[in-house]
Amino acid sequence: MPTLLGRRYMRGAPPARERVIGVICLVIVAGIVVAFVRHMRQPRQPFFAVDLSRQPAAVPPEIKHARSLLPPSPAPGWVRVEPVEALAPENVERELPGEAEQFVRAGLRRLYQGRYQNRADPRQQLTVRIFDMGGPDAARSVFEATRPRDAFGEPVGLRGWRSDAGPIGFMSGRYFTQVTAVNLPGDAALTPRLLAREVADRQIAYDVEDVSAAQAASRIAGSTGVARVENLLPTPTGGEWTSAQSVSTYNPGNLWEKINGRAEQYLQFDFEKLVFGTYRLAASAAAAVDCYIYTMADPLKAFGIYQLERTGQPEPANIGKEGYRTASGLFFIKGKAYVQLLPAEDAIVTVAQLDALAQTIAASIADEGGGNWAEAVFPKEDQVAGSFGYTPKNAFNLEFLSDVFSADYEKGDARWTLFAHRAADASAAKSVFEQYARYVPRQGKVIESATDESPRFVADFGGEYDIVFLKGRFVGGATAASDLDAARSRVSALFDALND
Repeated sequence: MPTLLGRRYMRGAPPARERVIGVICLVIVAGIVVAFVRHMRQPRQPFFAVDLSRQPAAVPPEIKHARSLLPPSPAPGWVRVEPVEALAPENVERELPGEAEQFVRAGLRRLYQGRYQNRADPRQQLTVRIFDMGGPDAARSVFEATRPRDAFGEPVGLRGWRSDAGPIGFMSGRYFTQVTAVNLPGDAALTPRLLAREVADRQIAYDVEDVSAAQAASRIAGSTGVARVENLLPTPTGGEWTSAQSVSTYNPGNLWEKINGRAEQYLQFDFEKLVFGTYRLAASAAAAVDCYIYTMADPLKAFGIYQLERTGQPEPANIGKEGYRTASGLFFIKGKAYVQLLPAEDAIVTVAQLDALAQTIAASIADEGGGNWAEAVFPKEDQVAGSFGYTPKNAFNLEFLSDVFSADYEKGDARWTLFAHRAADASAAKSVFEQYARYVPRQGKVIESATDESPRFVADFGGEYDIVFLKGRFVGGATAASDLDAARSRVSALFDALND
């Protein structure tokens, strides 16, 4: 009879190999059972328990915020160097010795800082410093206080500036940001500007004036919930014109969206804001007039861009401080504003109707003066009407010549341009004069010179002449003179009129 250990189909005693394998299997099973029993007797723990002592330290929230503000790379081949920094006000002095106080005094809350380098050449470096000033007013104050004298507008953030040899600075909301570069070659000059724009895109851009205007508009919104726009563009009285429609605003960072191709020109004159809207005659909706109000940094800059865009000798218009009309529209300045009123091509609008609209707009603009020291000293005799103007930077394509007033002159066939620059002091004026003298041999030659109390020289540029003099803190003279003798008398009159 078969049993468990002895069956009729067994072949006899198992071979030695099978017995060894069987013993090994029994030992393994016994070990598993013993291990299981021991485990069950131990205190219960989660199967995937984590040893917190081995976890990395939590990243401070201010460092997380710094990383969110600082892009990982400004351009291909560039990387952000870790770690980024988030410095409390009391620690900023070690990073900016001698400069920290002005930021702390203005209300600095924290400085976020990141550095970038070119993988191919680590000597090429960029540094981004983002100053959290707590609000737009404080950001604006340090934006203005740190602006270099030779800086000009840069389309970044809410307002930006850039200098040829210095940093880029811009404000956006409560932040003021600086981007500086070290050891950059000429072909990488655009990289800091690209980085500045990418940093600006990560910041919330708002301005205290715009916020106040929006709040005021919301308070006077009608039951429809649509805010009125009187605080941006006035509504003409009398019912002849509708209120402004399609109203929009632009800042230095997005001006190109409205006037692409011309934005850089406006930024050279410290453009701050554009308010745009379209007016229509109530009796004819097709009679539309586009209104552009450009606000510049000061009345002088408004005058400069106004004169730059003025061509020929258009008909004067008694609007604002001064104005003129052409076939394309009406143009005037008042205070810091430069205004353009451009009727649509098929619009039928009379001169009286356009003047009435212009007077309404002019009345809404604050009169902040707009006179300048130079207009009275330039000789009126032989001066071409409407040619007097102002250039803030690179006058006559000379990078050392800025803040220049000029006017064109004609006498018979003779033509020339008088100019005058008033420097901060006599030493600064002397530096400009000497740079002008060093420039001459590149394009022409000096044919006369004097080094007495009032240094001067005459340069010949292939049949056109420059006469340049130094008087105290003034540098002036004539340029592009076709007739040297005709220009001399007007240069003498300008020289005599210049006094501190």
